[in-house]
Amino acid sequence: MSLLIRKVELTDNGSFFCRVELDQNYFEAKIDLCVEAKPKILSLSVVDEPCGSGSAPRWLRCEFEGHPLPQIVWLKSSRRLLEPQGRRMETGPYRGISCVP
Repeated sequence: MSLLIRKVELTDNGSFFCRVELDQNYFEAKIDLCVEAKPKILSLSVVDEPCGSGSAPRWLRCEFEGHPLPQIVWLKSSRRLLEPQGRRMETGPYRGISCVP
């Protein structure tokens, strides 16, 4: 017995069942599906107020997605870590925004 799931989406995580019935007997199988997606940057932009109000006049804003949700790290052009790392918020189960002034 097998179960084929086509056109899988990130939101398809969960349990799926396959059941075969013959006369009064049946057999049922369960599979737990965990969909993963590579981290992806959707956009990178300069904006005025990206993650709520702030005192900085301009912010760098990175919109991203992935499952599991990726960690965003901001670096200077010298490849050193930018401190502070700014603000982060989730905009959905597999999407988020990270901002630095």
